[in-house]
Amino acid sequence: QQKVKSQIEPHKIISSISQAVDVSKQNSPMNSLKIFVFPTFSKFVKTKMFGVTGFTPYTAVIHIYIHPQTTNIQAIKNTVAHEYSHAFRLKYQRWNTLLDSLIFEGIAEHFKETIFPGKISPWAAALKKREAKKYFQRLSGKLRSLDPGLYKQIFFGNKEFPLWAGYSIGYHLVESFILTHPGLSLKKMMTLPSDYILNKSGLLE
Repeated sequence: QQKVKSQIEPHKIISSISQAVDVSKQNSPMNSLKIFVFPTFSKFVKTKMFGVTGFTPYTAVIHIYIHPQTTNIQAIKNTVAHEYSHAFRLKYQRWNTLLDSLIFEGIAEHFKETIFPGKISPWAAALKKREAKKYFQRLSGKLRSLDPGLYKQIFFGNKEFPLWAGYSIGYHLVESFILTHPGLSLKKMMTLPSDYILNKSGLLE
């Protein structure tokens, strides 16, 4: 069986993860954090996500998946910052409903942009604000859903929702909340309930 070698040397992967964690902790300190790194051979991750994706199964535990052909160090840092936000927020709020997913993902992208300023991620920029409003209105009555199938359709696309719609709706929801609460720190915002952020966001106004 042929071995697949990573295009990024292991010590550089470890270094980039450590750097991202250190900067994230400066913004929102977390005492305990475990990060597990795995390879992924997903064509979708390689072509659509810069070769890196992540998953935060529970508080203070992050999984990072890196395609062996990626050379994008910044994508690793961005993903770690994004997932760090999830790990931090899970200390204060549960992640169960579709609304929770919108808020968790929206916060994570704004946290990532604060930690590593730069170009907006494709999934956050998938919809313009007016488009996000239109698609969000279609979710009326579904925000309490616990159905993972519905989550997949809204975040990864189907006939009704374009690819990344859920990420972009969440991004605009949180952006609207931030604009109406200029004195609120990002760290504090990450502790607030999803319903509170939705009701105070003004996205539908």
